Amino acid sequence: MDLSRWAIVLVSPQTAENVGAAARVMANFGVSQLRIVDPRCQISSDGPAGHLAVDYGKPVLKQRLEFATLDEALADMHFSIALTMQESIDRPRDYHGFVPSELVAEIIQDSPGALVFGREDRGMTNEECSRCTVRWSIPTREEAPSLNLAQSVAIALAGMSQVCAPKEQRNSRDIAPQGEVDALLQHLEEVLRAAEYERGVPLEQQFRLIRRTALRARLDRSEVHLFRGVCRRLLNAILGFERRP
Repeated sequence: MDLSRWAIVLVSPQTAENVGAAARVMANFGVSQLRIVDPRCQISSDGPAGHLAVDYGKPVLKQRLEFATLDEALADMHFSIALTMQESIDRPRDYHGFVPSELVAEIIQDSPGALVFGREDRGMTNEECSRCTVRWSIPTREEAPSLNLAQSVAIALAGMSQVCAPKEQRNSRDIAPQGEVDALLQHLEEVLRAAEYERGVPLEQQFRLIRRTALRARLDRSEVHLFRGVCRRLLNAILGFERRP
């Protein structure tokens, strides 16, 4: 598995030292794309972050990209993994363990992907977890479940670097980046609202399952194009527009 096309995404990190330590770990495993969503600390290569990054981690730190939202950070990714300790009905855990083989089988070789990590004090929200393709938790003791942010990055990258999907899992599908899938889902939401689909259940609640299903489907670009065409026709019919020739 080529990790060079993968990114580490940190959601609202609160401590510069953790960001620097994560950059150092990334350099250890040949991962150079550090993406930070709405940082809550000052990050610079000559401050605490740079000190923890050490020399070989500083280039990762300097080349980091910052985003206002998680959707923006994942827009060009084909696969995203939320590292989360918590599990509930609204945020079901897909995988538990040190890089389970089932998880590896889902990942298309040499496709851009992201490992997404939450805040130091409270992790990721249900909504943020729902924006990722799958949710994965690293096994820890119930008495001491929480890991330091940089430790989580290290364990995840160490596991990912040791696994490789079998050749039969390789394929050349033109997988749609997550930004294009998000555009389709926004289009679908417009159709459902026009059709007054809620029927007593908030559409936002139903849409979490719809989004999760769409992300797990790994749609390619032709499929996204097809479904957007379906959405256009449905919306035209609902709103009473004349059919175009």
